[in-house]
Amino acid sequence: MEVFFFFLVVPMEAESGVRKQPLSEEETILGATNRAKSLPEGFRLGLEAGVTRINGICYLINFGVLIDKEDNYYYAGGTYLPLPDFVGDKLYNSDVELKEVMEEYTGIMNINHYGGAISVFTNNQVERRDIFTHISKLLLGQLQFSKKI
Repeated sequence: MEVFFFFLVVPMEAESGVRKQPLSEEETILGATNRAKSLPEGFRLGLEAGVTRINGICYLINFGVLIDKEDNYYYAGGTYLPLPDFVGDKLYNSDVELKEVMEEYTGIMNINHYGGAISVFTNNQVERRDIFTHISKLLLGQLQFSKKI
């Protein structure tokens, strides 16, 4: 017998509790965790995009946290896309977020509601929603595995 989970995903504003542009893996995971924790009871999903520097290279990163009804936490991350030096330098030397840098670079307002930086730097092969869909599937798969479904 196969059992499926069906979820209605309702987007909600949720405070991350971190700076507007997370600048490390730890801060990005904390932002996703805080978003999930701030949502109403039930299955809670928090997603966060950030950047991190590894060996002098600035990477775009994404993480998600799922909290189930029993208060179990599931974590998943993805995307380590190198960003051009001018983007990383601006993020780490100014109090701006990636969205602002990308809007200035592309002239596209609210670019984070479209393909995002990842779309620009992958020549439209991958969009922001693709990454968060992938992370959500990783989280759902962990939930299903833990419940032996």
